[in-house]
Amino acid sequence: MDRPHLLFSLFLINLLTGLYGSVRESHCALLTFSVALGLAIFLECSLAVSAFALAKEDRLKTTVEKGMRNSIIEYGVNEEVTKGARRRINYAN
Repeated sequence: MDRPHLLFSLFLINLLTGLYGSVRESHCALLTFSVALGLAIFLECSLAVSAFALAKEDRLKTTVEKGMRNSIIEYGVNEEVTKGARRRINYAN
C-alpha cells in the first residue's frame, strides 16, 4: 500500500470514528477520536518545528537537493525509483 493511500485510510477511519461517536454519543469512540486527533496535531507541530530548525541551518535545502539528485541519477537504473517517479507523475496528471 502506498503512503498516500495509507494516510488517507487512517484519516478516513479517524473521521468515521468521530462521526460514529458523535451520532451514537459513544464516550469510548469520542475519546478514541480525540486521542487520534491530538496525536495527529502533535506530530504535525513537531514536524513543523523540526523543518523550521533544519531550514534555519540550511540542512533542509541540502537534504532535499541530495535526495532529488540521487533520484535523478537512479531513474531508469533502479526499478523502484523509476516506478515511484512514474506513479507520482500519474498522480499529478
